[in-house]
Amino acid sequence: MRRTLFNAAVNVSTSILEVGCATCIDYELFQEANIEYVGLDLTHRLLLFAKKYVPSFILIQGDGRQLPFRNHCFDTVYCKDVIEHLLPNDYKVLIKEMWRVAKKQILLCFFGDTRIHTEIRDTIHCTINDNIQDGPVYFTHYAENKLLEFFKELSYTQLSCFHGIPYGPSDPEKPITLIDHGGSMYRITKEAISE
Repeated sequence: MRRTLFNAAVNVSTSILEVGCATCIDYELFQEANIEYVGLDLTHRLLLFAKKYVPSFILIQGDGRQLPFRNHCFDTVYCKDVIEHLLPNDYKVLIKEMWRVAKKQILLCFFGDTRIHTEIRDTIHCTINDNIQDGPVYFTHYAENKLLEFFKELSYTQLSCFHGIPYGPSDPEKPITLIDHGGSMYRITKEAISE
């Protein structure tokens, strides 16, 4: 997933905003490509951890549903494994904010393949796990047809869907653990992009 995301961003971007960056594990990929990287996350302790190991980049504590940036200020805005943890009504707010600050495209990456939720194919379904130390965690499953309906509201130029993407570290020396399925990535562009 990380390599697919990188490939979708690198050829069209000089600046990237990661919404929900956590510990910024993707930063090194973009640094090697000389792309300006900004990370935003709501969780202060994750940002402290990231800053400790890579102190040279811009980190901002904030809410993706209210991005503290002007319109069209990043070539690419992406989030990876964030939308699944929002309440169902919040994902549209987040995606619209990402679209507002993006110049060229947004990339939405999901932990699981959005096509596999056959039991909830026409709905967005949420479960809550209250047994988490920092408070409740939401696990929202998205049906692809509902996402595509919403994407139409964005007046995009191009939409690409990538399914069954292997999820885990891109380094072949590090095994992928606890994960036996692929993810989904949606690339939504404001202008036609040729690879």
